[in-house]
Amino acid sequence: MIDYKKILVAVDGSSCSSRAATTAVGVAEKFDAELHTLFVVSELVVDALRSTGKGDVKALQESLKRDGRKYFNDIKDQAKKAGVTVVEVIKDGFPSDEIVTYAKKKKIDLIVMGTHGRPKDGGRTRGLIGSVANRVIHLSECPVLVVQ
Repeated sequence: MIDYKKILVAVDGSSCSSRAATTAVGVAEKFDAELHTLFVVSELVVDALRSTGKGDVKALQESLKRDGRKYFNDIKDQAKKAGVTVVEVIKDGFPSDEIVTYAKKKKIDLIVMGTHGRPKDGGRTRGLIGSVANRVIHLSECPVLVVQ
C-alpha cells in the first residue's frame, strides 16, 4: 500500500513548477501528508556572475532567495485551503544535488517537480529544471512525479 507522509515539491518560479506545486498539494491532501517546498539558489547561476567579475554576487543570491519566498506564497495559500501543512526550505547549491540530499535527509516519500524551467526571473535560472528533473529521477531513492 502506497502511503506518502512527506512530499517534496521543488519550485523555480516556472509555470511547470507551479503546476507541480498544485499537483503536490493535491497529493498531500489525499494522503494527509506534510508538504515540503524547496527552492534552490543555483550555484551555476551564482558562479556565472562570479566568473564575470562584474555584479554583486551577494545581492544576486538575496534577490533569488526573495524570489523563492514569493514562489512559496501561492503554494501556502493552496495548502492552507486544502488543510496541508507546509515546510518551506531555501538552499544554496546545485539543484539536483540539493533536492536529492534533502529528500534523503528528511525521509521524503515522494518528490514532485516540473519537467523544465521557464522562470519569471528574467532568465537568471532558465533551462535548469529540465536537466535537474532528469538527474533527480536517476539519483533519487524515492519515487519522482514529474509534471509537465
